[in-house]
Amino acid sequence: MRVGRSHGVVCSLKKSPSKEKPPSGSRDGRFTPPSHPVKCGFSSHVLRVAEPMAFRATPGRTPRGPGFPGPQAPVPRPGTIEEEDEDEEEEEPAEIHLCVLWSSGHLGIAYYDTSDSTVHFMPDAPDHQSLKLLQRVLDEVNPQSVITSAKQDEAMTRFLRKLASQEHRQPKKPEIILLPSVDFGPETSKQRLLSGNYSFIPESMTATEKILFLSSIIPFDCVLTVRALGGLLKFLSRRRVGVELEDYNVSVPILGFKKFVL
Repeated sequence: MRVGRSHGVVCSLKKSPSKEKPPSGSRDGRFTPPSHPVKCGFSSHVLRVAEPMAFRATPGRTPRGPGFPGPQAPVPRPGTIEEEDEDEEEEEPAEIHLCVLWSSGHLGIAYYDTSDSTVHFMPDAPDHQSLKLLQRVLDEVNPQSVITSAKQDEAMTRFLRKLASQEHRQPKKPEIILLPSVDFGPETSKQRLLSGNYSFIPESMTATEKILFLSSIIPFDCVLTVRALGGLLKFLSRRRVGVELEDYNVSVPILGFKKFVL
């Protein structure tokens, strides 16, 4: 080790006994410091800093965080999980509840469809004692239940008895529900229709405006149809169709009245 004129300590390397050529930048086997030496703040020693090693990540050996898929792991496409969840959820089948009255050769029918929360009605129509029109409606609508008055004509009683005895009917035979005849009174049914809470009628509408509006939709001059509608509303409020698990003050939703014909 030699002490230079700058009173600094210079590290020197002795020449290797091998016959290899001295490294570039050296003279007579002595190590020459770099042109830009690194100096320590507390000393004037001149040190040589080794070149930094370069590290490169190898794709096959790069550590992966938890849950990160491997190179060959399939990545789920967006929306795949949602589609599987939707397939697992089963939609509730729609229910149709039909109310019918027959008297003096005329038929009044109304039914409620849970798929659109709409009441459908057919104005009074002639139908003979064979009740072929009623049978066509049942075949077309396929109701889950048939509601009618406990006080009926003999022709309707025979028809309902025959309908209930069809064990092998396809689709499944409907449930026959008999309500007291008082629930089908003409005036009672009319007031039940006019006083009902319907989501399609704004609350700001007055009672007179509501009567005029409903009169433009429902044929109040068709007595059997009005009675069938009144009995249907009574059944819906008693059975609480679609709102069985809701509070008692929640009524069955009715989004509209629609006329149908065959």
